[in-house]
Amino acid sequence: MKKFSNITMLVVLSVVLAVTNLLCCHRSKDSKNKQSILECYKFADDHWSEEEYKYWLWDSVYNREIDYAIVSDTFPYRDAQGNKTYHSHHLPDKKIDQYYEMIGKYDQFRFGWDDFPEEGLQQKRRNEYLDCLDRATKNKRVSPTRVE
Repeated sequence: MKKFSNITMLVVLSVVLAVTNLLCCHRSKDSKNKQSILECYKFADDHWSEEEYKYWLWDSVYNREIDYAIVSDTFPYRDAQGNKTYHSHHLPDKKIDQYYEMIGKYDQFRFGWDDFPEEGLQQKRRNEYLDCLDRATKNKRVSPTRVE
């Protein structure tokens, strides 16, 4: 009976050690991923401007008499053909994960990137940001493919 108890105790201890080891490794990896994502967010903060985006919104809203201070991406605007239309997404008021996902993922937010061209389609900083997120999440994409 004592022999059985010792074997049982060894099995239980082995399982506890294995689970503890897995949890520690997972937390360490998760912490590194979070740090990498925060570095990507810092890059976005350095190169994407809500003010520039807001200025573009104000410049393109359907009713130019709207005060710049209250302009929102929920207002209608004129598309390239001059038709009244609406944006598909609304930027959150706070810089939460969704905010950072949206500024890279959706084209309507491209106007806030500091290297957005007046001519052409190259968006180097936006692509750098998307690549950063790819690396940080180990290719578990949180944003769309690169913009060309």
